Amino acid sequence: MSNLKKTCLGPEDSEKEDAKETMVNQLIEDKGQWTLLCLAAANGHETVVKLLLDTGKVNLHREELRTALWLAAQKDYKAIVKMLFDTGKVDAGAKDQNGRTALHRAAENGHETVVKLLLDTGKVDADPKDQDGRTALHRAAKNGHEAVVKLLLDTGKVDADPKDQDERTALHRAAITGHGAVVKLLLDTGKVDADPRDRYGQPALSMAAKNGHEAVVKLLLDTGKVDADPRDLYGQTALYTAAKNGHEAVVKLLLDTGKVDVDAKNGWKGQTALHRAAKNGHEAVVKLLLDTGKVDADPKGWGGRTALHMVAKNGRKAVVKLLRLVS
Repeated sequence: MSNLKKTCLGPEDSEKEDAKETMVNQLIEDKGQWTLLCLAAANGHETVVKLLLDTGKVNLHREELRTALWLAAQKDYKAIVKMLFDTGKVDAGAKDQNGRTALHRAAENGHETVVKLLLDTGKVDADPKDQDGRTALHRAAKNGHEAVVKLLLDTGKVDADPKDQDERTALHRAAITGHGAVVKLLLDTGKVDADPRDRYGQPALSMAAKNGHEAVVKLLLDTGKVDADPRDLYGQTALYTAAKNGHEAVVKLLLDTGKVDVDAKNGWKGQTALHRAAKNGHEAVVKLLLDTGKVDADPKGWGGRTALHMVAKNGRKAVVKLLRLVS
């Protein structure tokens, strides 16, 4: 690495600061100066960025179409973002190789001040889509950045219910990762479908249930606008996926609705929630299901395999005992 590049990565004392300024001035005509700008921006070195910008000759694009703006926004360097905008030459909508803009990256990382700065310029698309069809709202929602989600929604310029290439909405993304505050914020807009289906037929409820996000499951059920017993393209219900993964609290929530088919078979191997909970050794869930009095304690799936067969094969002694008691 050249001395100049090392300098742009950040001297820690005044002597190095002086050396940095001298070297930048000496080599300002170097054809690689665009790389130096990106290095300085990515590492938050305002002095170097200013020196390079003051030449008026910098190329803001990197080979991969990442810009100094994109890099600074990703790292939450508000002062550098502002400096770049003040040149009047920055491409606010520049995208990286994945089609993501500076707004995508700032939103994804929860950098509220940078997101606000970008939006306040009036020069950025508040609702850009990357190559996966995901917007800044998708990214912020997925990572639970409530303040950023609110900023984006408050612009009035974003689709509150966007779909990506998997046909998943911002609500889907927040539900998958269990961010209840974001789910509530989206639902409160009154502009989102509380029961959206992705390309696999999976609603937000099933995804939250699968991952054991009890608070999100309750929020969705409380809307009164979701099917408590949805089936995806594979015939799996929210109850099935929650039981399979041993999420006792979620299973109880779903059972308490009184609206689920406790003994529903999936469309793949004809297995029930009891099959899967038993096979995986989730004793508490097995007991919950049996206590409903509405399940076949010895259901047969594909190949005539019963829950007891599957449990015995996997050595789940406590579950075997439970099933034998009921049988």
